[in-house]
Amino acid sequence: MKRKTRIHLWSIIISIVGVITLLLFAVSLIIAMLVGSDEGCDSSIDTATISAGGISNGNWKDKNSAEYKAAKTIFETLTKKMGFSGAGAAGAVGNAIGESGLDVWKPNGVGYNGLFQWSQNQRLIAGGIIKSVDPSELTLDNEIKLMQYELNHGYTKVKTSVGKATDVHQATWNWFIDYEGMAGNENQYGQQRDPGAQWAYQEFGGSNISSNDSLVNHH
Repeated sequence: MKRKTRIHLWSIIISIVGVITLLLFAVSLIIAMLVGSDEGCDSSIDTATISAGGISNGNWKDKNSAEYKAAKTIFETLTKKMGFSGAGAAGAVGNAIGESGLDVWKPNGVGYNGLFQWSQNQRLIAGGIIKSVDPSELTLDNEIKLMQYELNHGYTKVKTSVGKATDVHQATWNWFIDYEGMAGNENQYGQQRDPGAQWAYQEFGGSNISSNDSLVNHH
């Protein structure tokens, strides 16, 4: 009798342990599925956010887009009116791509706006061209005028370091340091500037454009 009773008890214990094990496995599986689902949602949101900003979706390559118009206007203003080389102008376009995706509004949430992410309380209103941080003021025409104003005033160094450049990467880097003012923050160079500059160099025939010293040296 005692032996049969012990066998019966062990059978019950083993059954209970088995049930508990299965329950724990089922709970773990459910938790894993829920966590995986949440992570998938976060990933899709991040991708959508990046694309909406114009940094990763390459809108500037569409000749009918506002971004393409901005790229072409930057390039032609710098080469035809400021005397920049094709490499120098392409470097500027690459930086605009890296900074804003060529979006003339593009707020970054911490006080910067526009093609080159000018500071709202200082550089954005320099020269009185842009009166306020408002979409009606942040137009392509106004921002191009602001860029020209800065290059002829507090950022004349850029006209030499970038305007006379013959190497696209060097021009892009020099604009990043001298115009964007990112010395000490080189880790923010990112992966968009160089490809963007190379695209502009090819798209707008940069290899055929040398710097015009009479314009570059004019202040």
